[in-house]
Amino acid sequence: MIVVGVDGCKGGWVACWREERVLKFEVYTTFEKIVYHFPSAIIAVDMPIGLPDKIGAGGRGPEALARKILKRKSSSVFSMISRAAIEADVDYFETCRLARLDSTPPRGISKQGFNILPKVREVDRVVRTNASLMENTFETHPELALTIITGMPVLEKKTKKDGQMKRLAILTAFGLPIIGPLPHLSGAKLDDLIDSAICLLVAERIANGQATSFPAQPALDSLGVPIAIWA
Repeated sequence: MIVVGVDGCKGGWVACWREERVLKFEVYTTFEKIVYHFPSAIIAVDMPIGLPDKIGAGGRGPEALARKILKRKSSSVFSMISRAAIEADVDYFETCRLARLDSTPPRGISKQGFNILPKVREVDRVVRTNASLMENTFETHPELALTIITGMPVLEKKTKKDGQMKRLAILTAFGLPIIGPLPHLSGAKLDDLIDSAICLLVAERIANGQATSFPAQPALDSLGVPIAIWA
């Protein structure tokens, strides 16, 4: 079974997969190209999947659960807004206005969250194209995954060298073959590659039945897409 970890990056999306004892990385301009290149693969992607029509306190259910686990790193989990507000594809202020209409208590979206909405829409469109993609594509979160795997938060900043080296050491300790320096890819930073490798580790554990879903029984959005973060 092919498994792939995916993270968003400036060039589009960086995919990580394993060939024997070597990790491979590639930047794809669209998420659809990854799905086409890896048909029937288990894909774990660091991007929200499953968009509720209404948002309660704490955001989507998986986000609230993830923040409780991450504690000091809880700000790394962006709060998503309603499907209607995301699909409107309007400017920041209008997006916040629409988001407030569908949330209790009324809440907009952070600028960081707003900036990833094009990628959220992209994944959503691709996943909803057929049932197999909906079954085989999983939302994950690298910080949550590392916390679950190690039993403690990894507090060093992932963009700093010491944080990056610690993440590489964790990946090696828990089964990924980090051999030599990671490649320099146009459109992807080093922390994007590391995050895609963390997503790969989650994808492998999903395939092996070792991953955990938050919540344990995922709800479905109005279009039948599961709402859960896997780690």
